[in-house]
Amino acid sequence: MTEEAIEIQAKAMGWVPQDDFKGNPDIWKDAESFVKDGYEILPILRERTKKMALTMDATNQKLSKTESLLQTLTDHHKKTEESAYQRALKTLKAEQREAVKNNNLEEFDAINEQIETLEKPVIESRPDEQPDFVLWKGENAWYSQRTDMANYADTIAEYVQKQNPTLKGKPFFDLVTDEVKKRFPDQFENPNKKKADFVEGGGGENETIEKKGKKKTYGEMDQQAKDTCDNLVKAGVMEKDQYVKEYWELEND
Repeated sequence: MTEEAIEIQAKAMGWVPQDDFKGNPDIWKDAESFVKDGYEILPILRERTKKMALTMDATNQKLSKTESLLQTLTDHHKKTEESAYQRALKTLKAEQREAVKNNNLEEFDAINEQIETLEKPVIESRPDEQPDFVLWKGENAWYSQRTDMANYADTIAEYVQKQNPTLKGKPFFDLVTDEVKKRFPDQFENPNKKKADFVEGGGGENETIEKKGKKKTYGEMDQQAKDTCDNLVKAGVMEKDQYVKEYWELEND
């Protein structure tokens, strides 16, 4: 190939004569070297760039999956913390009622101090969440613990908003709560009523123990809960038995 032909090919590949070169003079190459590098080095660089792009894409996917997993684990722990708080509060209030029944004011005051010092889990809110919604969510623990009830509440909220566009604040959320109670009455029944019904129905002590002692399993969880459990176990951040146990404790609260 003649020198002129080499220069034509080099210019087609981006080469410029030394007099027209605007970069660092030390890195300028003659036409023949430029063409040679174009055939030998550039393909290698392109292949390396391609591999780097694939590696970065895989890394980004892995990071995204990790972030999602951490969020899932964080949400789960928040639910268990809230559930533990509600159980402790319920126990203390029951003890307080017993103190009132026994006319023991000292014990009542002592229990009241325990309630005041009981650390309540912080319910974080997104910037777009209204204060009324944050307050309502804090008063209705089921919204964070039961996916089916939360989904139903969201659907009803949209319907109520369309039917009553001027309804805002507490009256709006009270109406949503009423609709949820109609759909899930068992979740809002008075536990004392259940106890009375059981006594009237003639249930024996053995039957009570059998019902309380029955453990629910992984297979009885809904598909979303199973998927969450599988992801956490696969990532090695939680044991399957631990998740199943905490899941059903939340469901039974």
